[in-house]
Amino acid sequence: MNIGIDLDDTICSTHEKMIEEAILFDKQKVKGQGLKNKDGKTFMDMFYWNVMDVTNFLDYIKKSNFYAKLEAKPLASEYINRLYQKGNRIIFITRRTNNLKNRMITKKWLKKNSFNFDKVILGSENKADICLQEKIDLFVDNDEKNVKMVKGIGIKVLLMDSPYTKTVPGIRKVKNFRQVYNCANKMVIK
Repeated sequence: MNIGIDLDDTICSTHEKMIEEAILFDKQKVKGQGLKNKDGKTFMDMFYWNVMDVTNFLDYIKKSNFYAKLEAKPLASEYINRLYQKGNRIIFITRRTNNLKNRMITKKWLKKNSFNFDKVILGSENKADICLQEKIDLFVDNDEKNVKMVKGIGIKVLLMDSPYTKTVPGIRKVKNFRQVYNCANKMVIK
């Protein structure tokens, strides 16, 4: 079975670390007023920022080693590695910008956190197309839009719970990779 798995907020806790970095950036670079609404959906909702502040923050993140500092979700590598050891093909599919620095940081992070995998695909704007190209049988992501698109082309999906993930009718939501592992083991692929 070919299993496609997103990275950010799926196997690692990106959202929490991004907020930490944004608070630090707000204090040091923007000289801002701090956090306005921690539950906001955008940085402008969360902070007293304008569009330029958001752009500068995202540029700062791109230039930093942000992705190298992320923490893997508990038991993610253990259960992904179990799937890998059973002969499943593991392909990480991420929207992270596809450049040499991000490829190196991402692969180094995966190895440092003991993830076994067959392939990493960066710069995936349309994950449904990638899933078709890679003949993915099961796709796991925290983004409702991505799982809806992938499910729409007939691929089985699991929606990973994250701080901002909503429940989507007709799509199974999972809280951890033990649940992903159990669902993958129950799947019957023709």
